[in-house]
Amino acid sequence: MKDGTSQTHPERSSRDPFFASSALAGGAKGAPLSQTLKSALRLLSAISLVFAIVTALLLVALDAAHLSGHISSWHIKSAFPLIGIGLSYLLLQFTIPRSRAQRWLSIAVSGAFIIWGAEQFVPAPRIATLMDDIVVFLFVTELAFVIHSLIRPQEIEGD
Repeated sequence: MKDGTSQTHPERSSRDPFFASSALAGGAKGAPLSQTLKSALRLLSAISLVFAIVTALLLVALDAAHLSGHISSWHIKSAFPLIGIGLSYLLLQFTIPRSRAQRWLSIAVSGAFIIWGAEQFVPAPRIATLMDDIVVFLFVTELAFVIHSLIRPQEIEGD
């Protein structure tokens, strides 16, 4: 379009530095994903989401049963809902229009959940500690970007 906006994403401008290279925008770095691939990724995301919710509920139920004395132990790790929700969010990122910055931040959060879950299977304490520190770094970095984007000089002056 003549005004610098995209026909497929009219709310986004060609002046947006992240728009031109967005794979979903059909920029220079890649073509849009096919609708079939998007649907498959969304289905896998939904399955992972349900898996994460069911396993999280199961963990809470098992904890309650353990506290009440009905069971003595169980072998389900909280890693499963963490990995499931991370995978669900990761897969979803490739099916929705996102700027490059949004996509990378979302991938970082997804990765943090997946690493957090995977860390529970690592027997070496030093490696597990490193993985925990990576998770903390990813969460802090992502939230710092969110906070930074919300703190704008014009917003502060308007208060």
